[in-house]
This record gives sequence, C-alpha cells and structure tokens, in this order.
Amino acid sequence: MKIELPGVMLSYRLVVICVALTGILLSASLAVFVWFKQLDEWQQRFDLGAMRHQHAVESKLSDIANALDDVGRFVAASEEVTEAEFRFFVTPLLKLFYGLSWIEPVPADAPAATTGVRWHDMSPGCHTSDRDWRYPIRHYVTNYSGDGLTGLDMRCDEKRLTAMLHARDSGQLTATDEVILLARPLPGLALFRPVFRGLPDKGEGSRPDGRRAHLRGYVSAGVNFSGMFGPELAALGDTGLYQVALSSQAATGEHVWLSWGGGKGLALPWERKVQLRFARKQMTLRISPTRQFWLQRHDATPLLILLAGLAYTALIVAWMNSQNKRRRQAEMLAIARSDDLIDREARL
Repeated sequence: MKIELPGVMLSYRLVVICVALTGILLSASLAVFVWFKQLDEWQQRFDLGAMRHQHAVESKLSDIANALDDVGRFVAASEEVTEAEFRFFVTPLLKLFYGLSWIEPVPADAPAATTGVRWHDMSPGCHTSDRDWRYPIRHYVTNYSGDGLTGLDMRCDEKRLTAMLHARDSGQLTATDEVILLARPLPGLALFRPVFRGLPDKGEGSRPDGRRAHLRGYVSAGVNFSGMFGPELAALGDTGLYQVALSSQAATGEHVWLSWGGGKGLALPWERKVQLRFARKQMTLRISPTRQFWLQRHDATPLLILLAGLAYTALIVAWMNSQNKRRRQAEMLAIARSDDLIDREARL
C-alpha cells in the first residue's frame, strides 16, 4: 500500500521511521536542555557555597595577621614588656592560636644573669648558623602546657631561625615551613612578626641593615590550619558537600596545610582555585564539590522526560500501525467483496 503526500509518494515504513526518529530527537533534545539547565543551577549553587568557604578562609587568615599586628604594635609602644601585661593583652587572642610568645634577641656572649632570662637550647648541643645572637622566649602564653618554654633559644631550630631572619630583613610577617608546634605536638606553621623601635618610615627604615639595627624582637605564634579552620568551615552548614584544601610549595614539594570536607572532591570543571598570599607564603586554595554534593543535587527529571518522550513516540507508532492494519483489513474486505460480485455477475 502507498500513502500519497502532496507531490511526493512515500512508503508507510518510511513515514513510521520519520515519526519515530522525530519523537526520539525531540525527547532527547528536551532532556538534554533540562539537564544543562540543571547543571547551570548546580554550578551557581556550588559557586555560592565556594565563595562562602573562600571568604571564611580569607577572613581567618586576615584575623590571624591582624591579631599579630595588634600584638606587635602593643609591644612596640611598651617601654618594658612585662609578663603580666603581655599575658593580659594576648589571652583574648588565644582563640586564634595555640600559643603566643614574645622573643627578644640578646647577644650570644651575654651571660643569662644580665638579661634576666635563663635560656636553654631547643636541641642540646645544636650547631646553629647564627653565632652572634640568641633568640630566647621571654614570655609565653597558651591554653595548654607551656612549662619550660620560657627561655627556649629559638636559634637552634633552623626553620624558625630562617623565618625570623627573613621577617627581620623584610619587616613583614613571615611563616616557616612545617614545624612541630611548641604548645601541642602538632604539625603546623610558626609565624614571626618583627617588632622595631625607632625605625624611620623612609631611608634607613626601608633597608635590611636599618631594620637589623632597630630590631626589638618578635611576636611569634603557632597555627595548625586543620584544627583551627575546621570549626569555622563547619559553621557554614555545608559539611560534607565541599572539599577545601589549602596548600603551598615547599622545598620538598607541595605541602597541604588544610584538608577539610567530606572525602575526595570530584574532578569537575567547577573547582574553585584561588591564589592567596599569607605571611610571605604563596598559597593555593582549592574548593571542589564532593560526591555527596552531586548526589544531593541529582535529579531524575531529564531521564523521566526522555522516557516519557520515548513512550509517547512508541504509542504514536503503535497507533499508526493499528490504523494501517485496519485500513489494510478494510481494503482486503473490499477486494474480497469485489471479487465475489464479479463471480456473481459472471455466473449470471
């Protein structure tokens, strides 16, 4: 049987194939459109959450730097930094640090009796690169056990000594590579904020030799990002949905200072990567969605649209087949009746 279209003769099978393909393409196109609309919505939600996490990390780093600047200004303005005054000023800041200390350099050949501080090496018998100065802790304040830390000579730790000398020559807050914190046996960063007395703003004050001549000491603090940032990030209410990592390049390769979230982040192009500068360290902040984020946002609407479109196409094809079958049956019946009529006429 042939179906006659305007100006064109097409077979019935070709029509059915065209209808089926059209239905499949329309269903798939609509499903893909809805899928990409959902992806855009999920990406917007991720970007919003990632910005909140980035802001939390940057605010925490800024609070740490500002707190050490405040302590540095307090010490610089004091004629004599007493233990009671130092403790009173820095105790409210212990929520940001595991411990805060005031380090005041003394000549290496000066006897302990003349300085009022008995010092002891961090490592007995250490071979330090600085033979001219000692860097003993004069005051130490912590919520944990700080017994025996007063008088500790920081020059015997090469990482801490290197950071102190860089802080002195640059006049900026400087962080070490990974060290074991003094207050608690945890890996972390030791921060050193140099304090100067009578340092001019220009001329001599802008040169390393001028800073060395006016150095008064260091405000030092220990931080462990994983332990300190966890409560801040958990307070955002998105625990398990985001993977947050803060890292920097060290001599031994990339070091991850903070790894927080609900498992490994997914390798999606949505990852938010931000370069940060903290305590003269170049850090990389990466925020990526986790599998839990994906599962929470997962929606079966595109699949349902595709299945519904395919089912509707199948119904149309079935209806067309049914109509074609009835038409063929009617034609066969008409042919049979016509043949019967011809036979009757022949007999007559």
